[in-house]
Amino acid sequence: MEKSYLCAEQVSQMQAQYDAMNLIKIVYDAGCDVVKDPINYYIYEFGNQANIFWKCMIRVFGDVVRTFETVNEYGQSINSFHIPMPELIEFFRIVNQSEHGKYKTMFVNMMAHSDDYFCEFEMEGTVTGDSLHITLTNEMGLYSPMLKQLVAIRNIVREEIRNRKQKIVNGLKNLVLTKIVHDRLGVSISVSLGEHVDVVFGLILEQLEFKHLLDLLDPNDALSYETMINMLNTILDKKAIQTNRGEVAA
Repeated sequence: MEKSYLCAEQVSQMQAQYDAMNLIKIVYDAGCDVVKDPINYYIYEFGNQANIFWKCMIRVFGDVVRTFETVNEYGQSINSFHIPMPELIEFFRIVNQSEHGKYKTMFVNMMAHSDDYFCEFEMEGTVTGDSLHITLTNEMGLYSPMLKQLVAIRNIVREEIRNRKQKIVNGLKNLVLTKIVHDRLGVSISVSLGEHVDVVFGLILEQLEFKHLLDLLDPNDALSYETMINMLNTILDKKAIQTNRGEVAA
């Protein structure tokens, strides 16, 4: 039986094709439409993914600009890109000042990538204001791991913004609940504002001696915040009536 062999050029083309397909998969996973607005991923030879890499960055991040292009004294191509990431402004406002250095170091380390197979193909980057700046050394290598890291940075930024905002909103909701009790009864409820609002609501009812009301509810039905407010006001009305009756009896 005859054996079929692939020459080195064919293997390289297959590697490049696979890398290009991975690039587009990353773009798709990032929420971009690559069906109605496709990206041509056909590669003639290894190293041609550079153009697809640039197109994919533009599709994901918007107005990506090549800021520098040259060949160094060793014959290596050097390409730098400015990648807009406006979320960084809000991100560094919402995280603690003491965490800025930690996150910047994390992002720089994530952008520091060296191709495992083509060891002279490298990416390094910096974080500046509302953008990332990356520099690629050489062109022969796999680009999809680099794009994956850039998208991962944006995902971390967006997720952290979302989580921090949720904590702020949750704390404000808890503050309102405790303030209602204080304004109506003059009682300060001992709770942590950092706890989930469901937990704080349960603790408030417990301290008001109405925790049994939660046992009457279906545990699978989450209470809306508006429902919590209404229940709390109803309970406080009952507490006020009980207090007035006690004063009259006295």
